[in-house]
Amino acid sequence: MKDHYQVLIARGLYAAGLPFRAFEVLRLLKALCILQPAMKEYLPTRKALSGRLLTAEYNREMEAVCSRLRDEPTVALVSDG
Repeated sequence: MKDHYQVLIARGLYAAGLPFRAFEVLRLLKALCILQPAMKEYLPTRKALSGRLLTAEYNREMEAVCSRLRDEPTVALVSDG
């Protein structure tokens, strides 16, 4: 469960463009822990967010894109600039 939760947190953090150290900010950490005191144990570290979780998410997204492109008969690329 902890790993699944960390993956979900990481995806949200990446989608929002938040810094990897977001959960090291004491004010944010305190606010989250007020809602759920055990939260601190479940939050991923900056190292995990920039390492194994990011790599896993990249691989998952890359596989999804490649899978979708394999099923397409044609692909058009457009560039501006």
